[in-house]
Amino acid sequence: DAEERTDYVNPRMASMLGYSPEEMIGRKLSDFMDADQFEIAQEEMVTAREDRRLGVVENSFVRKDGTRCWARVSHTALTDLHGNHTGELAIMSDITASKAQAVELRASEHFLAALTDSMAEGMFALDTDGHVTYMNQAAEKLLGWTADELATRSMHDTTHYQHQDGSPYEEADCPLSC
Repeated sequence: DAEERTDYVNPRMASMLGYSPEEMIGRKLSDFMDADQFEIAQEEMVTAREDRRLGVVENSFVRKDGTRCWARVSHTALTDLHGNHTGELAIMSDITASKAQAVELRASEHFLAALTDSMAEGMFALDTDGHVTYMNQAAEKLLGWTADELATRSMHDTTHYQHQDGSPYEEADCPLSC
C-alpha cells in the first residue's frame, strides 16, 4: 500500500520466505530484508516510479528461520485515477539456487584459471568461429599475442598454420579449427 505495508501475499510467496500469508500482511518489506538490501530496493522502486517504468531488482531476503533467500523482484507503481501513488505491485521469483550456482561457477573459473596459468604449456580455447575465448599466460608468451588482442581475429589467420612444405592449410582442413 502507500505506506509500504503488505496488503496481499499469495501462499507461494509466503512459503518462499517461510511465513504464512497472514504473518506477512500488514508488515513492511523492510521487515523481510537486510537494511542495506532494503535501501537498494527502495532506491530502485523510487527511480522506477519517477521514470514511470517497470522495475526489476535482485535482492537478498531473510527467511523466517534466518537463512537468506535471493529473489528477483519485478515491481510497478500503483496509482489512483488522479495519478496519486497508492502502492506497489511486486512479483518475486526465488533465484537462490541460481545465485549459488553462479558463486560455484566463479570459484571453478578462478581455480581453472589459476591452474592453467601455472602451466608451462600454452593452452587456448576457441569458439565455433575460431576466435579465442581463453588463453593462458604460456600461450600468450608463445604466440606473442594477448587473448584480448586475438578475441576478434581468427586463430587460423593469426597463426597461419602450415603444412610441412610451408603452404598454408585451408581453414576447413586446419588442425586448429577441428
